[in-house]
Amino acid sequence: MDEQNVPSTVSKLDSLQCRSLDRTGVERTRPRKSRRNDPGVYIIKLKLPAFGLPVGCVVYVGKGDDVLKRLNQELGKENGPATFFRSIGVMLEKTVIPGSGNNFKFCEHQEIVDWLDEHIEYSIKRCDPRNEEMRLIKKHKPTFNIIHNSKYCYPTLLELRKKARAIAMGTNTAP
Repeated sequence: MDEQNVPSTVSKLDSLQCRSLDRTGVERTRPRKSRRNDPGVYIIKLKLPAFGLPVGCVVYVGKGDDVLKRLNQELGKENGPATFFRSIGVMLEKTVIPGSGNNFKFCEHQEIVDWLDEHIEYSIKRCDPRNEEMRLIKKHKPTFNIIHNSKYCYPTLLELRKKARAIAMGTNTAP
């Protein structure tokens, strides 16, 4: 990845508090009791180097009407569509389950969850997420965001996801 396309790293994530998940998906640091159904945005960054990216690199920005539920889906802790989780799975070269559909799944689901527990940390901001997500994507240029960020997306990510989706949909024509 050339120098101009390296996403930003942050020490203060727009005044969001950094948190990590333990193995059960519970936040390790909570300034106030978390409530379900709070809308907001989340930023995922590396706490260990990976994929040629440095520690502190913002790799994904997401939003949710229930931000904790959405974040837990992205980290493989809850069922549901998870763009970031699928992107990490293909980058780690995990095995796609044939026939698992458009929101493809992996045979090594728990291995991906464990990798995420070890390599990432996150921040949550409870807010109206509609404009905040796009603002943060433009600011940080996260490598694993595809929408609103195609210029800075990890170079092979789109092709790897396309191949994985073809396997999951049963349309893979590779030998």
